Amino acid sequence: MKKIIAGLLSALLICLGVNSYSYAAVNIAESANVKVFVGGQQVRFSSNPITVNGQILLNGKELLVKLGIPNDNKHIQLDKNQKNLIINTGKKQIKMTVDSTKAAVGKSSEVLNAAPVFYKNIYYIPAKSTAQLLDMKYAWDAEQKSVYIQKPSDYNRVKAALDKAVAASKAAGRYEVEYSKESISDYGDYPVTGKASTVSKVDKEKMIMTIKGNGRDSANGSDTGISEYYLNNNYIYSKNFFKDRWEKKLISEQEYKDWILNYDAGSFEISDILYCGLTIQENKKDNTILLKGNAFLHANKEDYEFEPVDTYLEISINKNNHLIDRITLTHSEYLDSDYFGRYLYSSSETYEYRNYNGNFAVETPDESQMEVEGDQQALNALY
Repeated sequence: MKKIIAGLLSALLICLGVNSYSYAAVNIAESANVKVFVGGQQVRFSSNPITVNGQILLNGKELLVKLGIPNDNKHIQLDKNQKNLIINTGKKQIKMTVDSTKAAVGKSSEVLNAAPVFYKNIYYIPAKSTAQLLDMKYAWDAEQKSVYIQKPSDYNRVKAALDKAVAASKAAGRYEVEYSKESISDYGDYPVTGKASTVSKVDKEKMIMTIKGNGRDSANGSDTGISEYYLNNNYIYSKNFFKDRWEKKLISEQEYKDWILNYDAGSFEISDILYCGLTIQENKKDNTILLKGNAFLHANKEDYEFEPVDTYLEISINKNNHLIDRITLTHSEYLDSDYFGRYLYSSSETYEYRNYNGNFAVETPDESQMEVEGDQQALNALY
């Protein structure tokens, strides 16, 4: 009797035209917070992106149109059973099928990173494989939940400029960098703003550095005052306006390198995320190359949970020597706090680099003036 009832239900579903096949073997979740950028511009869809077994799928017809396929029946065909999607690019024909990870490309076949699904009366196709089948470059930033799709020509121009700039900047033995940051933690009735700035001189060949800076925190309404640091021989020395003396602390070799590299123009991670997410603009008047876009500059991994909201990056490069002159990053995200709950954190950071390999010395205080071993609180005065 159970078999008869099951058979009748299956027949009824078929008669009603319900496409139940795409739900059977996949784990579908809507991902409204996923952002999609094509050619450096954010594009929006009439239906939410979805994830299927961890892979990003997008509204098929809308994605194809945004990637340059004409919106007509000659170029985009969906059969009456809404199972097969045929794409004619003018150079090749691509056929995708619901629940199949194999796509027919001309007379050959390609393996997709995810099978298309028919979900809520919309034909979804895998973003990554679709972009690649259309000869586009693709990148996915899992932390920022962003998809980047770029033309190969633009991808190659950005990659060439960025790779050359990072290599040239990393090779510089000495430089000065001015760093500034403004931030706001929006706790609702308790917004807290902060400012910090430093001027540093770095000699990577001798592995020494000096830092002078100050900051202000609106939570207590006072300046942190001028703080000074310098690094030499695996020791970090600190002095701030709370204590009128230098303090000395031995740190690990890795911590020491991290301090030096934290201000290095070429220390950030370069990957397809930047190559696909940035656009390139050349300014002949000041002979600079500007890379910009809604991409995040990944450096050190953070240990907290966050939900990204928005990000924007600019990297200015001197066209004559390929050195990075300026990096600006604005970013906002939701964070969780035990005391305030969920709140919005926004920041704007700028690094200005100058005097690469210049004729300057990194001056350090007289070590004989050091009085006591420093504590971590002194080292964190700016932060």
